[in-house]
This record gives sequence, C-alpha cells and structure tokens, in this order.
Amino acid sequence: MRLLVACLILSISSTNQAVAGKFEDVVSENSNDILTPENINNITWDGIEIGFVASFKSVNLNKNKTIQTIKYNLTGIEDSKYYFDVVVDGKAQSYLRIMYENGKQYRSYDGKEYKLFDPYDGCLLTLGVCNFDGFKGKQVTMNTVYKNGVWTSKHPGAGRSSSPTTIKTVYDKYGLILYSRSIVDGRTFSTDSLSLIHISEP
Repeated sequence: MRLLVACLILSISSTNQAVAGKFEDVVSENSNDILTPENINNITWDGIEIGFVASFKSVNLNKNKTIQTIKYNLTGIEDSKYYFDVVVDGKAQSYLRIMYENGKQYRSYDGKEYKLFDPYDGCLLTLGVCNFDGFKGKQVTMNTVYKNGVWTSKHPGAGRSSSPTTIKTVYDKYGLILYSRSIVDGRTFSTDSLSLIHISEP
C-alpha cells in the first residue's frame, strides 16, 4: 500500500511539473506577444483582415485524450466586433458563430443574441476580485492573479459547473488563448474547458 501511495504521489508530482513546464515554454516562446496587465488596455485588432484564421488544438484530458482541431475563420468586421465562422475537424459548425470584442469572446447559437459562453468569462481578464451572476442568478466572486505570463482565475462554482474551478491561461496580445488548462474540483474539466494551443498567426 505504501508503494502504491508513493507511486501515485510521484505520478501527480510529475504531472504537475510537466504542466508547469508547458506554461513556462509557452510564455518563453511568445515573450514579446503575450497579454499582460500592462498592455491589456491596448488590445487592438487593427491590421487583422477578413480571411484571418485562428487555429487551436483541443485536448480532452479526462478519458481517452481525444483531440480536435478547431478553426475560427474571420468573416466579418463591424467597428470593434470581429465575427468568425467555426470549423471543427474540417466540419463547418453552421449553428455556431463566434464574436470577439475587446479581447472577450461571445457566442451565438442558431442566429440568436451573442452572449458570453460562461458567466465568468467577463471576469477572466480582471485582476483581483470580480463578481458575476451564476446560471441560477446567484452572485459569485472570482479572483484573478497574474504571474510570470499566466493569468490564474479561481471561483467557488456556479459557472457551467457548481464545483470549485481554477483556470490558468496564457493569452496572446489579441486576447486569444495560447495555452489554457481548467481544473474543476481536482479534475480536468472536459467539453469546453479544454487545453487550447493557439497555432496560427495573423
């Protein structure tokens, strides 16, 4: 039993080190292009034109580590709003459109109003304490800190999960995800809280 526990501890420690190393690598490789508290108010998509494609690799870390390739194809610009069609594994998602404005992502399903995907999304880039309304109308407090290129946000639940949630993300200067990892109640959250790696450049 002691050997089993020791192996488990070593496995967890090794995983944590690998994750920390991944964040360090992403920050190092993109040191001049990451989003920081100093440049967050200067997010601008000037120069990005229709036809721009943002590509991501999405990995579900819970079960079979399934991998998806997700592409956002820029198809429309209206003032500070940038509209994208979504393609997953080569298949157009006609029911879904993405819109970015001031570094925040909004989604529209079946042509309906654009909304933040998760209630806490509006707080992800706000340092310190930020309150948001959960799915059941209960106000929830999120706390966000920034250290060494990584934005870390924590809340006690009431987003798409009622469990405590930690989200660690490195963003590029446009507010797009370079690398992100979400932990819910000690487990890696699947479905939409996936590890995302930003592949393409404007």
